[in-house]
Amino acid sequence: MQKVEGTEILVSLKLMQLLRKIKAPLFAYDLILTWAAECTAFQHNFVPCFTRRETIVHHMTSMFGLGNLNYEITKVPLGGIPSSANVVHFDFISQLKSLLVDKDLMKSDNLILNDDNPFSSYIPKENELIDDIHSGMWYQKTSKNPRYSSETNFLLPIVIYTDKTLIGSHLSSFGLEPILFTTSLFKRSVRAHPRAWRHLGFIPDLCLTKAEKEENKKTGGRSLSNQNYHKILEKILESLKKVQDQGGFLYELTLNGVTKKMNIVTPISIILGDTVSSDNLCCKWTSNIRSIDTRISRACSLSSIHADNPSAKCIFIDKGSVTDHIQILKETDPDVEIISRYQMYSVLNILYDMDFGANDGGVFTATPVDVLHALRKGVLEYIIKEFVKILDPGCRAYLDDFSKNMCKHQKQRSKDWFPRTSFYDGITNVKKLTGQDIFGICFTSLLCLLTLSDEWKLKFGTLLAIKSGVNSHVTALSLWTQLFEKLLILDSWSRKEDGMWSCNLTTSNRMKRLFHQKLEDVMVSISRICPREDGLGWKLIKFHELMHLTEYIQLYGSPANYNTGFCESNHKWISKNPAKNTQRIKSKFEKQVADRVVENVVLDMLHVIVENSFFDDEKKVIQIIIPPRAKGCKMTLHLTNHNNDFQNISLKCISRSPNKNEFGVGMMNVLADQMIQWNVNKLDVYSEYEHCNNLTFRSHSNYRQFGPWRDWVMINFGDHGMFPALLFGFIINPYDINDIKVVFQTTKTECKQSSMLTKTYILEMDPITNQPLYRIESVKVLDHVCWCMTYGGMSQHVLLFHDATKWGSFMRHCGTMSFLGSAHHFVKDTN
Repeated sequence: MQKVEGTEILVSLKLMQLLRKIKAPLFAYDLILTWAAECTAFQHNFVPCFTRRETIVHHMTSMFGLGNLNYEITKVPLGGIPSSANVVHFDFISQLKSLLVDKDLMKSDNLILNDDNPFSSYIPKENELIDDIHSGMWYQKTSKNPRYSSETNFLLPIVIYTDKTLIGSHLSSFGLEPILFTTSLFKRSVRAHPRAWRHLGFIPDLCLTKAEKEENKKTGGRSLSNQNYHKILEKILESLKKVQDQGGFLYELTLNGVTKKMNIVTPISIILGDTVSSDNLCCKWTSNIRSIDTRISRACSLSSIHADNPSAKCIFIDKGSVTDHIQILKETDPDVEIISRYQMYSVLNILYDMDFGANDGGVFTATPVDVLHALRKGVLEYIIKEFVKILDPGCRAYLDDFSKNMCKHQKQRSKDWFPRTSFYDGITNVKKLTGQDIFGICFTSLLCLLTLSDEWKLKFGTLLAIKSGVNSHVTALSLWTQLFEKLLILDSWSRKEDGMWSCNLTTSNRMKRLFHQKLEDVMVSISRICPREDGLGWKLIKFHELMHLTEYIQLYGSPANYNTGFCESNHKWISKNPAKNTQRIKSKFEKQVADRVVENVVLDMLHVIVENSFFDDEKKVIQIIIPPRAKGCKMTLHLTNHNNDFQNISLKCISRSPNKNEFGVGMMNVLADQMIQWNVNKLDVYSEYEHCNNLTFRSHSNYRQFGPWRDWVMINFGDHGMFPALLFGFIINPYDINDIKVVFQTTKTECKQSSMLTKTYILEMDPITNQPLYRIESVKVLDHVCWCMTYGGMSQHVLLFHDATKWGSFMRHCGTMSFLGSAHHFVKDTN
């Protein structure tokens, strides 16, 4: 053990006390000492009169000319209580330039550029799939518009995001609603990083009491709150609108190492946000009354009464028609508050006059459906609640016990690539579900239904049959199994990262119709199999807006482009962390958050500048290639004779002790045969095999004292095909260390296509002893890890799931549900 000197004990103790005082995480100790060691290596000496943090940040900001990132605070007059608000807003051009000068962000690999001329508009390649925003019809039409297509113009579409978040505890929370932007010049993977976003301003939290809200509504009418919101928004978007009205701004843009003076034009492509935020931006008000006169969505004209009908035809709203209608009403009645025809507040909205490129719908079309809130935290969450509500206490307890056992007995590497199944407290009482939780509960519920015994099939099926209005419990189980699968497929399809369909206009229109029909089939299945009686039933905006997906895909590319999941994750870095470093005083809150935001941007930019200035020497990256090897916990077997007598076997391990009972008679026999073949009386069985640094196959009976971890792997048997197998260890040829073999239990011929996403196999058993049959082969037969689950008692059925990253590709095969057939049978569309 390393010796610790007295001085080191004193210094370490002071550091640990300091970290505990500021409530720093435990790993901060090692990070700080690593930093201190690097400072010593640079021969830097710390002195008692050190420079304060604020001083050195200000000095570096001035030194590198980054002072233009600061903000302004403007007093904006409001109606009602309060009479005004101090609004923090940033200059759009300065914030945008800070993105364009960031050398890390502006690397060619991070940008969507024209291969022939990076300063001209992006042109999709032949047979390219619709994926990022620039591959959609909106960008292609906008780039051909003479207003943007001149040789001196550079089209730089702007993506805006807004969503209110709470800072602090439940009793003393502050609302923070930042208005953020980035550009679709960055690839989607780059836009998912918080560093690629900049602030335009903050919508201040007015902190109104219930009495003040009622007074405002009484004196100012129903639209007062929305009027105040848009007055504040107008000030925040003022600098962006000014640039758009001027036709852009001149800037020396550097792309692919070439610098050229261009006129940067910045139309808004899309505005990201949840349903409430998007409705607020469009002045849409929501009614809980569903009638022929109420409009369900901000984007289309469909009446609320038809919102639960996926076949209902809706027409996207034209911005000109809306503004013309408002103007006519204003001339007749200047005090009109509600535009009943469009279910809108009659307020001055700066977004009506802003540039949205080739988008006739303006802000109404530029606020696409957010699949996180519409699907996971919308339709999927409602279905999960309905499913749990159907079940009696016994079935709920079974479902909870099933999910708990999944945590204990299903450890395998491939689980990281599948939806979450680890619910240590069960799934029927989980509160405050995240989108990932909901997706995982949907997957766990499917697993439960697929692996029920005959007794539980009857219990579950009988309850589900009542809900779905069918007579057979077998049919009900089949329908709910299909429903959960379709929901998983729909969710995965909406998050595809490898393109949706061809950019070619003719092909695109045909594929849009095809997938719209598939989407309609899924929504029909939802309303038919899981009818909802609470509230407004399925007459919900989240239900209907999913039918807009295909239209938005053609316009703006994959739904992953307007999924706010990554934006909400970025809230932690962009908003919450800066807000936590404030005094939490209401009058200073937004200002102090803005100070921290500016500091963070400056520090990120300084890091890039300083790194490039002081460390110009090219860093050589040495890649160490580790050859394939067996490693991990080791069990040593000693063979007492060559007659397969295992009565005297000694076991020895060099790390955590494995469970020797895992070595049954069948496995001992195959290991003994291998030892006889190699003519050895001693053999080490390892728990892990590392394949060229990239992947570790593991088979451990008590991994880190948390139970067994056994990977399932697809074994390549050549002409006989590929079958899933359960790993039990790795052995090395004592005469050739490169000859590594794997011990596994494989499966027999595939039984059937259990469902759309699964196949069922049976574990291979010895026909004489009816014990598991083990094999030993070279590790070369290992193909890839897979996700499997055993069930069915002695017969040991194996349920194999297809690769979760490919689930979205099954969307085109999703046909209308059949109310006939046996359980687990999926009826494909025959059209």
